[in-house]
Amino acid sequence: QKRVQSLKRQHQDMLHKNERLATLAEIASSLAHEINQPLMAIASYNDACLRMLDAPTLPRDDLATALRRCREQALRAGNIIGRVREFIRSKRPSPVVCEVNTLIREAIELLETQIADGAITLRLALLAEPLSIRADPTLLVQVMVNLLQNAIDAMATCPLARRTLSVFSARSDDGAIVVTVADQGGGVAATIADQLFSPFQTTKAQGLGLGLSICRSVVEAHGGWIWYSANADGGSSFHFTLPAQVE
Repeated sequence: QKRVQSLKRQHQDMLHKNERLATLAEIASSLAHEINQPLMAIASYNDACLRMLDAPTLPRDDLATALRRCREQALRAGNIIGRVREFIRSKRPSPVVCEVNTLIREAIELLETQIADGAITLRLALLAEPLSIRADPTLLVQVMVNLLQNAIDAMATCPLARRTLSVFSARSDDGAIVVTVADQGGGVAATIADQLFSPFQTTKAQGLGLGLSICRSVVEAHGGWIWYSANADGGSSFHFTLPAQVE
């Protein structure tokens, strides 16, 4: 009996290791794309600073704002690397009790600059009660960042009046936690909607098509499900479920 239990534990350890290796490979593949976004923003703000320094009259307030945003983007790049490094250091999944609404707000905070620069109105409708779950908070924040970034990118060319980013949290009838990220962008073509969560499927000219694939891997590793739906008035909604913590 003890030998059987030992073999079961070894098998579970191997499954955990393989799962993490697969997820790590996906995260590593998308890291270049994720890091490129804040680096390009830093370069843009740096160019703006140089132009202001060449101006006949130095606009000190504008220069200070550009430098502050440059710093924010550098910190964002560091946060991205830090999240991956934290994941790598852990030899096996170490879920902890965390609160989903707190993770949602953390992800939004990481993207505050992009939301402001895109003139996007943020609408939060989070369930008042705590939504506790045993999970890897680093990976769940990454899921939220990916979905939020996709929504921001989808509205980049929309009229200002349509740039509303909505984030909801709720409970389903069976008690599971449901998170929704909705935008008012151009939506997703029906021809690729069924393949959105497949690796290397992307609607972005510069995208690698790995972000949603990573989201699916992480959500499913936590016992949840992720899906897409088209909004009636245009735009897209991405939803995922997470099993509530069993007390």
